[in-house]
Amino acid sequence: MKNILTCVFLHALVWVSADWNNAKAADVQGNNAKAADVQETDCSDPDCIELGTEFIPYAVVRDNYGRFVADRYFAVDVAVVNKHAQNSTLYINAFVFDLLSSTNAQPLLNVDPKLVRGSIEKGQLVGRRNVSIEILKGLGATASGLSGFFKAAQSAATAGRIIAAFNGPAITGIGAVIPDTTVKYLNNWDQDQVFKNGFVVPAGQTQRGRVFLPIQSLFPDFQRNDSQHKTAKDFRIDDIEAKIKDIHVLGFSAQSVTNIKNSDSKRIPSTTPSK
Repeated sequence: MKNILTCVFLHALVWVSADWNNAKAADVQGNNAKAADVQETDCSDPDCIELGTEFIPYAVVRDNYGRFVADRYFAVDVAVVNKHAQNSTLYINAFVFDLLSSTNAQPLLNVDPKLVRGSIEKGQLVGRRNVSIEILKGLGATASGLSGFFKAAQSAATAGRIIAAFNGPAITGIGAVIPDTTVKYLNNWDQDQVFKNGFVVPAGQTQRGRVFLPIQSLFPDFQRNDSQHKTAKDFRIDDIEAKIKDIHVLGFSAQSVTNIKNSDSKRIPSTTPSK
């Protein structure tokens, strides 16, 4: 009888141990399923970030950033879509321009916005408008010093009035008719948060901004031996896109992000990223 009870007890112990192991395995599988659900909720698959770009025509770049920028850079309008469902803000610092293999060139980075702003500042210093105004001011100052050479009092007085009119209302009027547009360019630049902080895209939102690529980085012979493109306005959008294979993100950070997906299309209307 004692042996029978011992056998029954051992069988019961084995059954309880097996049931506990099965329950533990089920808990582990449940935790793994929850982790998979969290990963899916965090949207860390390649389709969570979408990028669209559009090259801006020369005339539009000149109107918004000035001739000194339009003559030196290609401007690209960029839209970044952060498709994360959770509170995952995306921070993008730079973009890479992959060139076609036929160009035999390394990928290019967009230029630092501070350098582009420096080109606007140079335009303010040595642009045709401001240089012309400074020349007129110099001529007026020189003429003021020469007024003393008139011996006749009436002639000296007449010359003095002409010089005073030139140095005052005339130069002021010319400056009003031909305003210094670089002031507006610089103010607009400083108010653009993308130029200061990069692309900061909260979850579920879109950020638009501009990036710049030096013309001579893409066309090394520009302004040297390039007979087809003698000035920046000679470039067509098709000429630029014929050199570029793809544009994608270089530096970024975001919570719960492990992959990034970029559209192969260079135009913003593209809404479906390539696989």
